[in-house]
Amino acid sequence: AGRAGVCGSDRSAEVRLPVGRRSAGGRGGGQRDGSMAEDDDFEAPMEPTMIPGNLDVVKQYCQNPTNGRLEWIQAEIRKNNLNKGSDITDEMEDYLDNMDMNPMDEPGMVIHKTLGGKGDNFWNIFAEGKTFDRDVYDNDVLSQVYHGVNDSNGFATVTVRFKFKNPETTKPFKLAYRVELPNGDIIENDLLNA
Repeated sequence: AGRAGVCGSDRSAEVRLPVGRRSAGGRGGGQRDGSMAEDDDFEAPMEPTMIPGNLDVVKQYCQNPTNGRLEWIQAEIRKNNLNKGSDITDEMEDYLDNMDMNPMDEPGMVIHKTLGGKGDNFWNIFAEGKTFDRDVYDNDVLSQVYHGVNDSNGFATVTVRFKFKNPETTKPFKLAYRVELPNGDIIENDLLNA
């Protein structure tokens, strides 16, 4: 598996890009699981459900109508969202228990509460497997977005596409994500979730 490349900016934080991806002033490197994210990885797989108003940082999501699994979300994080989220509720933990969770899985938030993510919405939680690299995800999404938004008047867009081994499973085996930072840098990555 290749290492993610580093894209420069005027901050000391690193921005990772897979091979062939570009951002303002940067160059791409390999992905952590050796695969490449395709452009369609970040497209909604069906007509997304829009979340009205400014009630949530998640603005739209796709849920499979057959088995209820979450397949895609898109969030917009602004400075006024920072540190305004909430923990995962008992009801959402119960919701995940009815999915394909393994005994070692933990409830995970797609958009962390520090970025304004809410733990009482099914569209912001997933069964986080023991192989999911939370440190990489938190650096790419939580840290980069928090500092990028906090240090600017702009916003960041986070798009996550959940990948499944077959049409019946409800636990994703992989998350493909794309982060568009206020300064124009883009982070794309795939992480395994077994």
